[in-house]
Amino acid sequence: MFALQTGISYDIVMYHKRLREQARHYDIQWYRQTGVFYPEQLSGTPTAGVSANTWHEYMNLIRQAAADHPAHRFVSPELMTTADMELAEIPDQHAVVNDRLAELQKLSTSMPTAELVVGTPEYHPDGIYNSLVIIQNGIRRILERKRTIFSSAEGETFTANDTLQQRYTRTLSAVCADLVGYGVQYPELPQDTRAIHASCCWATPLEEGARYAAAPDEERYTSAMTHTLGRLFARYPQLQQVIVVDRTPPSTAIPPLNCVARRNTHNGIIES
Repeated sequence: MFALQTGISYDIVMYHKRLREQARHYDIQWYRQTGVFYPEQLSGTPTAGVSANTWHEYMNLIRQAAADHPAHRFVSPELMTTADMELAEIPDQHAVVNDRLAELQKLSTSMPTAELVVGTPEYHPDGIYNSLVIIQNGIRRILERKRTIFSSAEGETFTANDTLQQRYTRTLSAVCADLVGYGVQYPELPQDTRAIHASCCWATPLEEGARYAAAPDEERYTSAMTHTLGRLFARYPQLQQVIVVDRTPPSTAIPPLNCVARRNTHNGIIES
């Protein structure tokens, strides 16, 4: 989940100047509806985004998509296994989450070459992590844990992870606001990372008592996404592509911000 922080003021002219400068680094293609989308792949395992707002919708989509494209990696939005629950309900839903993951593990045995990357709570002795798991041929393992928690509601439910799980990878899996963290907060991406696959629930409402006038949801969340992508491409010359797989919470009446951003090229030369 992503929430704009409160109490931050910007010089509007300089802010938009920075946005224009960052935007020159990449092109973006939007997929502003739920469903399955198949971005052009730079290299490696073919990848599809499976955008859904409920668990039922996701299961219907993944069954068909994985059967049609059994050699793909399928990336879900953030916290897909609890998409139909409030944050405050998640601590008591361990059994339900386990059942849903077991359902995916069983499904994966019928298409053993497919990789299912799924956003889910991870119930751990140290706390509950906002995690990504990868499931293939009935086997499930932790892929990544979210590090960046902005909202107090999320912080009351989840424990922020303090280390990157993926040390050496050309394709980094990330959870929502960690895109912001890589742009401004964390030391660096793994040196060999060329692509990021981000599982998101981006359009999280503002904290109560925010001390600034909010733009309309569509403008606010879209601008935050393009700004975040711009910072990533500007900071990491090796980064070539970011795929965002999103869902929209019931409290936000905009379509999901699924997108594929790719570094600009001029005459075949990659811009850095």
